[in-house]
Amino acid sequence: MKKINLNILITGGYGSNLGDDAMLLALLLFLKENQKDKTIGVLCYNKKYIPKICKDIFKDVRYIDRSDSYEISCDTLIYGGGNQHFSIGSSGKNDNNFRNLRRRVKFLIKNKSQLFFSLLKKINKNELIYRKKVFLGIGLGPFEKTPNLDYLDNSLVILRDKFSFNYYKNSILGADLCFNQYFLNDIKKHIAQNRDEEKKHPKKRICVVLRDWYHNNKVNDDVINMINDFIIKLNSYKDEFEINVISFCDVLDFEFKSQLNYYDNFFEYNSRSSNIYNVISLIDQNDIIITSRYHGMVFGSILNIPTIGINIDQKLKNFENEEKVDAITTVDISNDSTELLSKVTILLSLNIKELEQQFEIRNGKMIERNSKMMKQLNKFF
Repeated sequence: MKKINLNILITGGYGSNLGDDAMLLALLLFLKENQKDKTIGVLCYNKKYIPKICKDIFKDVRYIDRSDSYEISCDTLIYGGGNQHFSIGSSGKNDNNFRNLRRRVKFLIKNKSQLFFSLLKKINKNELIYRKKVFLGIGLGPFEKTPNLDYLDNSLVILRDKFSFNYYKNSILGADLCFNQYFLNDIKKHIAQNRDEEKKHPKKRICVVLRDWYHNNKVNDDVINMINDFIIKLNSYKDEFEINVISFCDVLDFEFKSQLNYYDNFFEYNSRSSNIYNVISLIDQNDIIITSRYHGMVFGSILNIPTIGINIDQKLKNFENEEKVDAITTVDISNDSTELLSKVTILLSLNIKELEQQFEIRNGKMIERNSKMMKQLNKFF
């Protein structure tokens, strides 16, 4: 077995969707500025899917597949962001099992290389040796039954939300990795020259960010029905609204695209070719965000855009409740769009200056929490 020696090894769900990839970029920006002399590696599912922008900017970072047979030794192992541990029940019906099997077959046909990597991952295994371990800006739960979390002991555990403290008290409150100031500064630089011009648009632009929720097919169907109903009703005011659908993951989110109807524009994030800053700039062109993805809410907050999360997962409700403001809210899942339409109407009626003040306070608190989190990380090295 080949050996790799590193100062820092980062691991997470990178190379799969825009949210995870943005967290990786934010973390690398911080580490390259604050730990310049350290050798860094990223352990991922498939290094071919790591964002091109990360490979271009951080040429000396080593990317390692989980299917690679290596003994990896590092001083510090970082689990960087995301929901690290959760359990979500399904409906338990036969059609759930059949549909999930059918979805898996479609996935493998669409992503033939993934079958090869799945087999390799079972044959080859990394061996990790580390001195200390960090869980950085992670979420815990929800759980149907709280599991044993002893693996967090003797580690630096920094949680992204207050809800997660219910499961593990020996931790520190931080924030999502995307609230890192280095990352936010780059976003501002990238979109500043276009923002004023883009916002001057005759129609109200509504950005819809969806995902395939394979944990429960009934919930998934209800979300699609709700959004389709919402779009159909808005079509009565076609001259006033524009519906822009954005998929954060071209690999895993492929079913909802065939079920969604009547939208105006569609964009799909591809980690191999899409520029993260360009996609965030595209989101910034909208007046409201409706999202079933957690990082759809994060980007809405960062960009000062009123955002409605669809309560497909507890973590969206958690984000609404962190430093609560009127412009970040959620709706329950329903077969029709009554509540969703009502909330869109309310958000569009909010005073822009008051919104900006609310976001300034909210984002300021999240940035401060992130800053304290990263200072703790620096001390830990």
